[in-house]
Amino acid sequence: MRRNYDNLDDTIAKRLGEKVDETNEQVEIHLSKMFSSVFKWHTKDEADRIFIAGTKATTPPGLRKVSSRPVKPCFFTRVFLVLALSFTMLMLLLYLFGSDKAIPGMIFIGSLAVPFSLLMMFFEINVYQNVSFLQVMQTFLVGGAFCHY
Repeated sequence: MRRNYDNLDDTIAKRLGEKVDETNEQVEIHLSKMFSSVFKWHTKDEADRIFIAGTKATTPPGLRKVSSRPVKPCFFTRVFLVLALSFTMLMLLLYLFGSDKAIPGMIFIGSLAVPFSLLMMFFEINVYQNVSFLQVMQTFLVGGAFCHY
């Protein structure tokens, strides 16, 4: 899948007063390469590096300072697996032990698993690293609260 993102980047860079490179470069997106590190082992330091994004220390000063290496999100699968395991345990609690108290937990965890995992994936693929985890969570919770009105 090949897409040209130069026009969008150039428009943003011009509005910020940055110098724009007029060469016509294309960004190649390969989904198989993008998700290639999902099942690889990652250290706690790598997870810390992901969640520290959006601070003054990690946000690049300009759009042209962004790394050109391919984005490989991996943490969102761990979030999904933890939520899916929690849902499975609640389901076992309901069916094996007949506990009706597991139903609200199943509803909550089941409705949260996919949207929260996708939220984590979009947070990981933010190449500009200009949005903090706190801002993402605030937007998620406020948006979730307002969607019912």
